[in-house]
Amino acid sequence: MKKILSRTFPLFLLLCLTNFLLIFLFDSFVLTDEVYYRSYEERLTVERIEKILAIREQWFWLKYALTPVGLGLKLGLISLIIMIGITLQRWELSFGQVFKIVLLADFVFFIPAFFNLFWLLSFETDITLRTINQLDFFSLKALFEPDSLEIWLAYPLQVFNLFEVAYWFLLAYGLSLVSQKSYNDSLGMVLSTYLLGLLLWVVTNMFLFVMLSK
Repeated sequence: MKKILSRTFPLFLLLCLTNFLLIFLFDSFVLTDEVYYRSYEERLTVERIEKILAIREQWFWLKYALTPVGLGLKLGLISLIIMIGITLQRWELSFGQVFKIVLLADFVFFIPAFFNLFWLLSFETDITLRTINQLDFFSLKALFEPDSLEIWLAYPLQVFNLFEVAYWFLLAYGLSLVSQKSYNDSLGMVLSTYLLGLLLWVVTNMFLFVMLSK
């Protein structure tokens, strides 16, 4: 276990540092004060916008502080869900091994994040918060006009994207390498555990969106 942890912690640290870099780049070059003024100028007074910016500056450190906590909870929960299936199937894998596989697979989500950053800085002018929120090239949401979707429907369409699917296959590949099971068996494990949990999460959020919007 100590050997697994000694190899896992540097990877987790790298994941956090890369997230810190993304936060810094977005805050410094995308989410500028001009973006907030441009986004709210028709709805809020200048004083109100300045207050929002002051609060944002005061609490900027919170995003950095919560990132490791959020990542740890996310990776731990996914690992636990997969571990339940592994235990039921009596595969000889430890929680630490599964956690490392989940951690490594999570790096795939940096590809769309950095791509979106590049796109915003290279091709978008007069960026607003709406522009950023609607920027989605790789999900089912991109097949629809943003204004035509209800909030409760936009969320699941955004969740199921190209890199989310790639994440399933990376998890299955990692499990097959460590467990010595076939790739098909490993993919079945991912789909029957992680994907099932993801579907329950999405359905729960859709239900909450509908209930809160009434």
